[in-house]
Amino acid sequence: CRTLYSLICDRQGRWNRKFAPAIEAQCAEASVASQMSSSAWAQFVKNPLGKKPPTLSTRDLRKKTNLQLHEIDVAQQLSRLKTLQLQGRWLEWSAHMHLDLSWNKLIYNWSESELRFALQGMTDTAPSNTNLRRWGNPTIDPSCLLCGRLGTFRHVMNACSKALMQGRYTWRHNSVLSVLQRHLTSFWGSLPTKLAATKTLSLSQSSSAPFVNFHPAGTVAPKKNDCRSLKTKARLLHALDWEFRFDLGPTQLCFPVEITSTALRPDVVIFSRSSKTVIMIELTVPLEDRTTLAHDRKTSKYASLSKSCEENGWACSLYAVEVGCLGYASYSLLRCLEDLGLSRSLARRVRTECSRVALRCSYLLFLRRQIVMWDNPDCL
Repeated sequence: CRTLYSLICDRQGRWNRKFAPAIEAQCAEASVASQMSSSAWAQFVKNPLGKKPPTLSTRDLRKKTNLQLHEIDVAQQLSRLKTLQLQGRWLEWSAHMHLDLSWNKLIYNWSESELRFALQGMTDTAPSNTNLRRWGNPTIDPSCLLCGRLGTFRHVMNACSKALMQGRYTWRHNSVLSVLQRHLTSFWGSLPTKLAATKTLSLSQSSSAPFVNFHPAGTVAPKKNDCRSLKTKARLLHALDWEFRFDLGPTQLCFPVEITSTALRPDVVIFSRSSKTVIMIELTVPLEDRTTLAHDRKTSKYASLSKSCEENGWACSLYAVEVGCLGYASYSLLRCLEDLGLSRSLARRVRTECSRVALRCSYLLFLRRQIVMWDNPDCL
């Protein structure tokens, strides 16, 4: 066995860039033996009249060697992994996954093909043109069939100019937006929401008027809090004349002229004339590692529109929400739904459906990457 192990070490020692496990184990064993010998010698120097230092057994040496091999510097591995072109790509957006509390539960509801596509997209191991060519298929053209650029997975998902002109990315965006449209209109049209809005509006109007409590002469009026004060923070419960406008369908959304004049078109505009309040929602379906950049870009883009609405006397709220093309939904979507008045459970169901629709649309776009024609199917 020792002869065979020596031959393996000699063969792996001639490797230049490959990982040599036998060499690593030999180095770890030598390091452990040196540390144990030095510690035993130091104890003997401090107390030369004491007991003789114990000899190093093979069992202890192997045990400590295994411990040292398991205690690998993870930070150094991650820093090395970030420099890799393909294997380190997932580290750029995996830090955002802990914000999506339902992501780990969501993957168990996916089909086998959807889960495989999501995992391949995270590690950039999907069978794209560039990967097939890299894996040794010389007959595959690595360029994109639509625009002629390098057909990587990221290019197919969100960077092809011809796919953008054909409306492929717009179809995925509108599919996710249609989910929000269906749930928001259903929530506002439900009877409990109407009753809650009516009660909230009546309480807010009565709390603004002076309320006089009469008490017997010679007694001190008790200090009681007025229970009719407005306690809810749900924005849709503060008025009864909300009007919803979505940037869907063949006609483009026209921003209400009574609020301000602008050429910008947010995806969702909700406004109330009685309370002079406008709510704008801007949806983006970016790559997972660009959700933060997309949020900042959309916020700065509509900052001037929000300021213009406030200058005209309207209370304006802007929500920039992001749903990644692989199903990651940022926390901004959940916060927006809860601020509008949706319950936590309903908001999570809406976020889960948006994530599922975004992933399925991306999967269809990837399957049709080699088809030049695009017939613009209906939203999922």
